[in-house]
Amino acid sequence: MTATLSISVKNHLIALSFHLLGTGLMLATLYYFEFDATLTKVFAGFWIIYTVPTLALHLTYIAEDKSKKVVVEARKHLTIWRNNKIIIDKPLAEITSIVVSCSKNMEEFGFPQLPVESYYYLTFHFQDGSKAICTCLIFSNFKRIRKVFIGIPIMFKYGLFNDIKHRKTLLA
Repeated sequence: MTATLSISVKNHLIALSFHLLGTGLMLATLYYFEFDATLTKVFAGFWIIYTVPTLALHLTYIAEDKSKKVVVEARKHLTIWRNNKIIIDKPLAEITSIVVSCSKNMEEFGFPQLPVESYYYLTFHFQDGSKAICTCLIFSNFKRIRKVFIGIPIMFKYGLFNDIKHRKTLLA
């Protein structure tokens, strides 16, 4: 079985779903309280505080994966394309480990408590020392990662704000 993965509207919505849900709940609460001025100010402040980091993280992930396509042949091969050029083309046996940078809540429960916790990325480490990064905008199904990469050690690196902007990658 071969899977071709790339950024899609569905993956954007999955990543932003917790933020959209929180925004909807705030608007419903404001509606219920007839848009009380004090409550509106409190919610507006809270919304800005939780929206700015989420959007910054989302834009960083888009920049990392915008022209990337990943092809995974089950238990055989990994190919990563960027701008219609192959940048990684290796058998899965050459992957020494996969590091998933995510929040502790996502790994244990699969459910975030803050919108930025919905974001995670994978770093593939290869035998030749090279690395490749793919974000949740490509690998949107967190629980499926273990099923796709059977037999490859998967380690978790926990953080609340999993920014990749300042990480060195061969995929630049």
